[in-house]
Amino acid sequence: MLRWVVCLLPEKIAINFGRRVGRLIYKLSRKYRLRTIANLRMCYPEWEEKKIIETTLKVFEHFGKNAVRFLRTPKLSKQQILDSVEIFDESVLIEQLKKNKGLIVITAHLGNWERMAHYGALKGYNISVVARDIDAERAHMLVNNTREGGGIKVLSKGSAVKDIIKALQRNEMIALLADQNSWDLYVPFFGFPAGTVAGPAVLHLRTGAPIVFAFNIEKENGKYQCFFEKLELNHLSDNREENIKHIMTEVNKVIEKYVRKYPEQWLWMHDRWRSARQQGLIDV
Repeated sequence: MLRWVVCLLPEKIAINFGRRVGRLIYKLSRKYRLRTIANLRMCYPEWEEKKIIETTLKVFEHFGKNAVRFLRTPKLSKQQILDSVEIFDESVLIEQLKKNKGLIVITAHLGNWERMAHYGALKGYNISVVARDIDAERAHMLVNNTREGGGIKVLSKGSAVKDIIKALQRNEMIALLADQNSWDLYVPFFGFPAGTVAGPAVLHLRTGAPIVFAFNIEKENGKYQCFFEKLELNHLSDNREENIKHIMTEVNKVIEKYVRKYPEQWLWMHDRWRSARQQGLIDV
């Protein structure tokens, strides 16, 4: 029903509606509002309280707009999606794909990662995204159908290892969201130990596929700019566990760098340090 409504509305009105929905959730969801504020206080101790509250509201507005844009995706023409991204310097992608080992693309819940994937698929890249299944069946079908309708393959997180390796062997891209809480290992993020996934490092060590970061940032005019950056790895040893920790430490550094540039576009309402807190590694 919500998709039907936002698809009927003109684009500017629909996006403004999404912003207002974000504001409403900010007011109604005490849990996520307080989590966002607490995370920002922890990571930006130098900020005044006014800036923290203003940024919190912008975060909710941003994800309200993102939700509406995602729901409206089937309504958009291919040209409209292509026109929504103003800068897409794909030279890094092209260079790394020449190695013929596939490409591990790491992104985060920053900017609009869904639009970036649809854009890349329309540009002719074979992209598979690894995503956690949504518990609500109808919501799960809606999200996956929207992704697949844009030419993206969806692989279920936790049961996708064979499919991922086959895709890399076909020199395709595997997109991973690597910025959420995990119990795999603990490496710094914003100066605090954070439970971090090991998957990207394990895949790289097993297949030799290069790792590239991709972030699709919303500009002031509502269009997007994609940033790509190759992960430079040095000092790998013969110790597999040390290598995994080193790789994921470097991954967190790059993600943090972009989050610091665009804090109002990252998912601060997620409890990124939950497992570290439960393990007694941090007390904030």
